[in-house]
Amino acid sequence: HGGSLHPALLEVPMMIKLPGMSTGLRSARMAQHIDLLPTILSVAGLPGTSELRGADLSRELLPEDRSVFSSVNKAGLAGISLTTERWKLVVAKSGLFKDTHGAIRLFDRKVDLKETEDLSAKDPESVHLLEGLLAREQIGRHRATAKEVSIHGDLRRELEALGYIEEGEKLKDPAN
Repeated sequence: HGGSLHPALLEVPMMIKLPGMSTGLRSARMAQHIDLLPTILSVAGLPGTSELRGADLSRELLPEDRSVFSSVNKAGLAGISLTTERWKLVVAKSGLFKDTHGAIRLFDRKVDLKETEDLSAKDPESVHLLEGLLAREQIGRHRATAKEVSIHGDLRRELEALGYIEEGEKLKDPAN
């Protein structure tokens, strides 16, 4: 596991047995590993914090429009993906991954469960929308009080080209 962003490795069942449960519940909604800690804390009667990004699966019905973030960085393959009920956007980060699959791929999960037809060239609006959601997800992973930081070179040009920052814009360092 972990060497691909293919659905066979990402879309696996999650089973949780909570105290007092005699029968299981089944949901087709997407859950993530980040949902485990808020769920365990809640069941144990311990407080969570606003810093936790996951959902408490013991209390919440997951929204239909939930998006799931995944990443891989193993054996020359590096990439990230964002999956919604309908779409999956895969962004290759390494040369090998890009060479094998292309830099950006878009799949319609309603009609292409095996992710064989890349729709990125046919549907640039959906690509742009999902790239925005992906950027927000990545920013959300680094929530904190921030100080200004300088980003230079290729990274800055890439962020500007994607429209995430404007030329000359000062940025905040999420690590501080």
